[in-house]
Amino acid sequence: AHSISIQHNSCFPQQHTSTQAWRARQKAMDLAFGKDSESFARLPAFIDDVKATNPGTRGGVETTPDGVFVSAELALGCTQAAWAQTMALGKAVFMIDAAHLRTRHKGVVFTLTTLDSNGHVLPLAWGLYGGETKESWKAFLTFAKETFAIGTTVECTGLTDRPPGLDQTWVEVFGGCAHTVHHLACAQHVRKNVQQKWGKKAANQVPRLARCATETDYDNVIKSIKPAAAATYLANLKTVLVDAFLPKGCVRLGNYTTNASESVNWWLNDARGVNPVGFFDMARQKLGQKWAERQGTLGSLATAAPTPHAAKAIQSNVCNAAATCTVSPQGNGVFEVLRKTARGQERVAVTLLPGGGAECGCIAATLNGVPCVHIAAVCRSKALPCAAFVHASHTAGHFRLQYSVGPLPLAKAEWEVDPDVKAPAFKKGKGRPKAKRLQKKGKPVVCGHCGKAEGHNSRTCPNPPAAPPTPAGPAPATPAGSTPAPSQSGSAPAPSTTKTPPAVRGQAQVAKRKAAAEAASTSKNKKAKTAKKGAFQPLGATVTKERHTQSGAGRVAFECG
Repeated sequence: AHSISIQHNSCFPQQHTSTQAWRARQKAMDLAFGKDSESFARLPAFIDDVKATNPGTRGGVETTPDGVFVSAELALGCTQAAWAQTMALGKAVFMIDAAHLRTRHKGVVFTLTTLDSNGHVLPLAWGLYGGETKESWKAFLTFAKETFAIGTTVECTGLTDRPPGLDQTWVEVFGGCAHTVHHLACAQHVRKNVQQKWGKKAANQVPRLARCATETDYDNVIKSIKPAAAATYLANLKTVLVDAFLPKGCVRLGNYTTNASESVNWWLNDARGVNPVGFFDMARQKLGQKWAERQGTLGSLATAAPTPHAAKAIQSNVCNAAATCTVSPQGNGVFEVLRKTARGQERVAVTLLPGGGAECGCIAATLNGVPCVHIAAVCRSKALPCAAFVHASHTAGHFRLQYSVGPLPLAKAEWEVDPDVKAPAFKKGKGRPKAKRLQKKGKPVVCGHCGKAEGHNSRTCPNPPAAPPTPAGPAPATPAGSTPAPSQSGSAPAPSTTKTPPAVRGQAQVAKRKAAAEAASTSKNKKAKTAKKGAFQPLGATVTKERHTQSGAGRVAFECG
């Protein structure tokens, strides 16, 4: 609203305040997307329209027995088909995050996302709930499990910011699946937490930890992290930050260090400021725009060729292999690769399989789906194409399969109001809604002096810091005719504890200011006289000086000596 008022006031003579701009914006939003109270009642008709035009779409609206809105979920049929192609080749990694809405009724939207074969963010489903609670997490996880068959055919890995209580909810939802559904921490959220506590230098090590292929690599990175508190914190996250030693055959290139969830939240930043129907409609439209853009991304690229995302990783490994690796053939398709690293030299065995493919002792190629630096070194020494060792999930053919079915336009422009669905109650606050999150209630206030959370701060601390000692100065002069007070046991007289009257203090301050002003004036006069005399000349310099006499002025040249 503030930016709207500034732009309006700069273009038109009639001036408006931010409050007036905010009210005008709300009126325009109501005209474009309908009133918020009616939007909740239009959701059932909107979801039915999406189901009728997009086959395979799943979703619905849940209400209380009195008809008050509780939640709504939506997953298009095209996203379910893309996820099925993803799971078919073992790249079953998904991300879930929650973002707050900026509407009158508030609320939280949950987003289920993944990465496609080219490293693009691919939204799968959305859920609208009243808040980020244990019940809302359980409802959305259950919807995602039933809609996308998570944990039924292959092992899966889910990344979240791991809010308190989610581990128990995760076990309740995915505990009985035929295949394990691992729950890991999002590396980007961990990185932000580390940066806030210990700085950017320690936070930059979090992506390295998330890309580790073995526990030994993880421990080696931990040893290089400072301060020790950050290293201890990240060492305790070993089992929740990476799963290189948990799921087998899970292709994870770029999945564990991605910021996909936050990217989708920012991608839908405008939609989070409109009513429920407007949010789902804008999300569907933006998804269709991205779908159309990506269908023509690869052009005439061969089906078996790696995607640009995988080709970039391969090129990086090839350059690294050329600079750091030495290959020694051992026979029967076995090669010994000696690589120089920052920690010293490492020796790894690489085996070229007869039917195609390669195996490396570092298992990074198995995890990421692209040739590691050791396989790239062998391919370079044998003049073999690295593209032949790329996993099928990173090929152009698989990318086209993921986007083969796209979203379709809706049949209606407006949707009927369901009288049985009521908007949730809300309390209108003063001013416009806050765009930023407020501090959680009940968070203890920690004193900046003593470090205790006892309900006080550094200003009202009961144990304030001791005052610095007064520097010892010269003893005051004794007035003439007066006798100093005798001291006991030859010691110095004790300082007087009586307070100086305010009038006396004021006179002393005035005298002090006068003395400072006189000193500044004297110093200024000295500087002025020095400037008139001129700059000091070095020895041996020839100076021309004017000497005025009664008969006239003459110039005399002499040497400073």
